[in-house]
Amino acid sequence: MHKIGVIGFVAFGALAIVLAIAHEYTWWKRRGWRRRRGRIIGFTEDRDNDGVTYNPKIQFEDALGLTTFVSKYGSGKQPIIGEEVDILIDESGDAGEQITPSNRILFTLMPMIFGLLFIMVGVTLEPLKLTEQGSAGQPVTRSESDSTGGDKPQPESEAHSR
Repeated sequence: MHKIGVIGFVAFGALAIVLAIAHEYTWWKRRGWRRRRGRIIGFTEDRDNDGVTYNPKIQFEDALGLTTFVSKYGSGKQPIIGEEVDILIDESGDAGEQITPSNRILFTLMPMIFGLLFIMVGVTLEPLKLTEQGSAGQPVTRSESDSTGGDKPQPESEAHSR
């Protein structure tokens, strides 16, 4: 059972770290994108069992005119229409993404921290020590004379009845 716990904690921690690295890789690929300012002109609502997620619809102006995209990163807080936000735009202008601190913190830093914690817990898990069982399946108590080699261990129910 101990090995299952170790494997479970370490595997879950490793999975969290892999997901954090994959998310950071997607941001690393965007390092060559241009930083701009855009304006929130609307939002889409995604409903699921957890509630509503609002993905902002952002518009910015480039050489081709006005371009609009919907951010992949949403929030439970409804975006403010007309608010100016920082965005990243790829070289072709086909893709864009809103820059918020929560993007990197929530999807990179937090999984990395939790992954490391789970791995540390998994590695430091120790097997449970089995206790002696009496004839009735009850834990055994030892009397003071046990240390001198006197009495034999007795189940708790018999030890208390003396």
